Amino acid sequence: MTFSLVGMCRRTGMFGAAVATSSINVGARCPWARARVGAVLTQHRTDARLGPRGLDRLEAGAKAREAVASLARNDPAIEWRQLAAIDREGGTAWRHGSRIDSIHGAAEGDGCCAVGNILRTEAVPAAMADAFAAARGEHLAERLLIALEAGLAAGGERKQLKSAALLVVDDQPFPLVDLRVELDRAPLAELRFLWEIYRPRMEVFVTRAVDPDRVPFPEDRLSGAVLPFRPPVARRLPPSPQGRRGLLGRESRRTTRQRRSSSIRSEWAGSEPAPAVQSKVHVQFLCKFGWVR
Repeated sequence: MTFSLVGMCRRTGMFGAAVATSSINVGARCPWARARVGAVLTQHRTDARLGPRGLDRLEAGAKAREAVASLARNDPAIEWRQLAAIDREGGTAWRHGSRIDSIHGAAEGDGCCAVGNILRTEAVPAAMADAFAAARGEHLAERLLIALEAGLAAGGERKQLKSAALLVVDDQPFPLVDLRVELDRAPLAELRFLWEIYRPRMEVFVTRAVDPDRVPFPEDRLSGAVLPFRPPVARRLPPSPQGRRGLLGRESRRTTRQRRSSSIRSEWAGSEPAPAVQSKVHVQFLCKFGWVR
């Protein structure tokens, strides 16, 4: 019920993983990456413990194939799992458990490995690996996202996608990119929206952590980012009588507030002069009730 891939950028040394699924909380369970070490995927009846264990093997010097093989040893439930890994040299490996009886597959490319289960077609992993290779020169997060979109275009998984995640590490112990979408009708479209918002500010968040004195104030001068436009959602009148009464009730309450403010203005006009201005907030308050114009 998941298609995903691990990848690295040979130019920058970044590692990352991207995943889409019909389940929930996929970003916290399936993709794992560690700076200057590699990345691991664990999915299908997911055992999230395998991610950190695989990274520990890679950090200790194991190749991707050795790390995946070591995860399969002495694990009675390993035949339920689907695994993929990439090591610091770009070597990749994958493993399908024998109890995965849906359409599943894997494809390896230069610096990437794509896997999937409960797929519509066996062509999905190859489509992801090809798209990742074709996007060489782009930021690693962009390449991973392009690959996921290609996997969806090739058929994706059999069930309706609901969640997606994008994870990239660079040279810090915390992720450079860690974006997640939960229970959305179009999670890959939403994930791209988040990436387009986050990308111009990405380096700012790193600078805030490692050298906050370099960040100018206000910080908006640093990136000049322009957020993608999203048209407002048209809201229609609820069809139920109860919903209409709720809207009418709000209208009546608004009218009541207007009458009340009008009566307060009348009292002030007839009794004593308007109070002295004490602050900007006070001015706004007085303008609201018509005491200062």
